[in-house]
Amino acid sequence: MENSEQLRELYHHDRRLAFIERRLQEIPAALRALGEEGARQGEAGRRREEEAAELAEALRRLERESAVLRGELARLAEQQKAVTDMDALRASEHQLEHCRARLATVEDTLLVKLEGNNPAGSVKD
Repeated sequence: MENSEQLRELYHHDRRLAFIERRLQEIPAALRALGEEGARQGEAGRRREEEAAELAEALRRLERESAVLRGELARLAEQQKAVTDMDALRASEHQLEHCRARLATVEDTLLVKLEGNNPAGSVKD
């Protein structure tokens, strides 16, 4: 009986040893897979770092462009103000011309009335 128990124990040890040997044989493949995964993750990390650097550079470009556009906007606002001032000047000149025309009309009317009051046609100074 002792022999059969020893055989059974030997059989279990043999199965356990076979399992351990299979696991040991899987280790190099698992290590390669881990190395490959680490390389993929490292490459992915480098790509993320490159993308982050590209995004940071794009942000700096946008900030510079934004500053240029703000300056252009200020210049255009000044230009618009100048155009508005020129339009106001033209309107003032138009009003001045209108006033001059009315003044000339009033002066003509006065001359006609003065001439009407002086039948001889001479104007006294």
